[in-house]
Amino acid sequence: MVQFFLKGPLCSTVADRDILIALSAFQHNPMTLALLRVTTHHFSTVSASRSSCLLSLGVFMNRTWSWKRTAGLSGILSLLLVSALLLVGCGGSKGGDATQYYGNYHPGGWMAAHPAQAVAGMSQCTKCHELSVIKVGSGIPTCMTTGCHHQSTPNFADPAVHGLRAKLALNATTGGGLNACQICHGTDFSGGASANACATCHGVSAPHPAAPWRTSGGTAWSHTSTDTSNAAVCATCHFPGSANNPAGHPAAPAPAGTQPGCYNATMCHGEVGAPHALGAIWKDPTSPAYHGIEAKKDLKYCQSCHGTPGTTKFDGGSATTACSSCHSKTTGAGAHPTTWYKASVGSFPGYVPSHRNATDPLNASGSCVICHAVTKTGTSALTAAPSCYSASFGNSEHAATSCHANGPGTAPHPIGATWTDPKSVGATDATFHGVVAKADILYCQTCHGVPGTNKFDGGTTTTTCSSCHLQAKAHPDSWYKAPSSIASGTYTASHRNAAAAVNTAQRAAVCGLCHGVTAGATSPVVGAPGCFTGSFNANSCHSNGPGAAAHPAPFLSGMTTTSGTGNTHQTATLAMFNGECINCHDETGPGGTKSGPSCTVCHVLASPLAAGKGPGTCLSCHGDANFKTQGPATGTTYPNVGGAHAKHMSLPTTLTCATCHSGSQPGEGGASQPHYTGANRGPNGTASGKGYGNVTISTTFKAQTGTLGTNPSLSAFTCNAVSCHGGQTTPGWQTGKLTVNATTYCLSCHKTASTATQYNDATGRHSESRHNQTCDYCHSMTQAKPGAQNHFKYLNTTAVRVSPDQLSSDTILFGATVTGAKTYTVNATIGRGGCALSCHGESHTTSNNVWN
Repeated sequence: MVQFFLKGPLCSTVADRDILIALSAFQHNPMTLALLRVTTHHFSTVSASRSSCLLSLGVFMNRTWSWKRTAGLSGILSLLLVSALLLVGCGGSKGGDATQYYGNYHPGGWMAAHPAQAVAGMSQCTKCHELSVIKVGSGIPTCMTTGCHHQSTPNFADPAVHGLRAKLALNATTGGGLNACQICHGTDFSGGASANACATCHGVSAPHPAAPWRTSGGTAWSHTSTDTSNAAVCATCHFPGSANNPAGHPAAPAPAGTQPGCYNATMCHGEVGAPHALGAIWKDPTSPAYHGIEAKKDLKYCQSCHGTPGTTKFDGGSATTACSSCHSKTTGAGAHPTTWYKASVGSFPGYVPSHRNATDPLNASGSCVICHAVTKTGTSALTAAPSCYSASFGNSEHAATSCHANGPGTAPHPIGATWTDPKSVGATDATFHGVVAKADILYCQTCHGVPGTNKFDGGTTTTTCSSCHLQAKAHPDSWYKAPSSIASGTYTASHRNAAAAVNTAQRAAVCGLCHGVTAGATSPVVGAPGCFTGSFNANSCHSNGPGAAAHPAPFLSGMTTTSGTGNTHQTATLAMFNGECINCHDETGPGGTKSGPSCTVCHVLASPLAAGKGPGTCLSCHGDANFKTQGPATGTTYPNVGGAHAKHMSLPTTLTCATCHSGSQPGEGGASQPHYTGANRGPNGTASGKGYGNVTISTTFKAQTGTLGTNPSLSAFTCNAVSCHGGQTTPGWQTGKLTVNATTYCLSCHKTASTATQYNDATGRHSESRHNQTCDYCHSMTQAKPGAQNHFKYLNTTAVRVSPDQLSSDTILFGATVTGAKTYTVNATIGRGGCALSCHGESHTTSNNVWN
């Protein structure tokens, strides 16, 4: 018994009804119904308008028949009728060819839309269609039917074609992504229903080229352009801890509740989206995570994200950061420092920008070949780039430098006696290896030792440093302040002027190979002194640490060096300087070439070691030969501001520098050393290069009242409570002046009072209203008398009138408005003389008009 059921609605058209009638007439024919079962199955997707006759046809078909009940001619006729019906089809006026027939089961545009539906779920497709060519008897198309799938896309086997589709995002429209490949090629890409494994072309059981996929050929073959939504498919092979993962990849599963991803540390990248550190640490040359160290290992690796693989470009790729944004491609190398020969370690503390210790191979598969020719007859891919065999190359940063004219591995320096023996004929600083070693001993180690260790026993060359430097291995045994070994005398076997020794940041990288460079540290080489060792080989070291001076700082008067020689700063001689100071200081110049300042940074006019400019002369800073007795005669800039020095130092009273600069001259002031610190406030201590000398007035000139002192300023300098100015504030030292006139000139130092409050008050009858005249009414300083000529002779005493050469009566010369005798008689008692004259309506005689 066979049961038949018509699954789809019919009857929506006249043709449908005709089919129903015919089927009803031949319902007893089992062959017809058997064929009908196959045929009507495919009517299931016709329009819903045909559903009106579903019930009648369903009732008609849902019956059980005996195969034996029908036979013979009726069966044949039935078969012919159904065959005719099949030719008519179920689409009304549509044609009856096979292509059209099957197309009626899907909506329009199905060929373009079906990939997304297939990716969403193949179970619906496999109800009718086979995935492979194995089962083809029904005539229903399979995925491999001629003209379908890969055959419909020209050159689909080309990686540039099918690879791009595989890299697409998982998308309901395009049907792209790696999981689309799995439908036919298997979840493990071993062939699946297609019986065609990815390994056939790729060489590995993966939907991508063999490792390294990140740098293969160019961006079209690189995983960096693969959409990250494919991460879950990647994780089927590259799961945490998988043997398929390169070393150093994460070994932890995706965070709870999340899918594997490119940027959640499941496989490769963390949240930062890059396989390396980001931020300041990546650009800090003192950091072990510095990008230059990684770039030296494999520059192609950098280019896979920061440039265009297969070209000379480092202008950014899948990463927006371009190498050339820092390493200018216009004036520089574009991918590494412009000077990558043996650049000064000072410019990159802790890191030497040199290709010499790059581990990437110098061959066709390495990184150098991206831009440079690495064979003798090759041409550089980047026209302006030198080859390994270029005789020399000059870049935008410095003059031409020698390359490997005879190929990589050839010594980049002279060879022979002049290079090794400073005493050989022709040896100079330029040809002696010690000078180069001082500049960067790590440079020497790249060939003569093992970089990153304390070995200098040979490396790429069999010549070893340690074969000559038996104790120290890399430098002379006595490297403190050994005498010159070159005939010219310009080279000293001392670490004091070695570039690494005077560079704090580089010290750990170079000196630290063998020596302890931090307090309490143990030297890597047993027996090697540390920078903080008190002494070694009978020589004093840096007990206060590297870079610390071998003397107290500031190095004041009376202090001595730590070398035990007793040498002091302010008694230094040329012999002392050349024997000890020269290691850290230059005699002249702006300073900066050595660890300490040059002498002329503070001694602004001349070296204190020059003839006639030494200690006690003041002339290394102050420009007048008579400075000690007259002060700076002229000048408007520090430390030679003329100011009021000439006016004061020319007074009859004997004045010295100590009169106003008491306790602040060289060697004075104890621990404070104001003269020393004052020099530091000059060109070496202030941005403006100006300063003022410390002024402390001698107490000899203290007024009777007030606090003796000064008001210092860069533009003015006044004194308070000095006796010579009658206790009044003085005009400014640098620009102030007393205006010569009869009204106020004298009053700047004298006060008219009946009773004296200061040493130089004008007492007696000056305060009487009748005598309230201008000073020149009775006095003139032009008289050829001792009292007028010596008016300022005794400013260093408390007396204003000193007999016989400073009597105030010698200044009296009555003016034209006074009549009569116009005489002043000097009394035996100073200041008690009398006037004989007529004024203010009265006549006076000396007998009855005593002044006081």
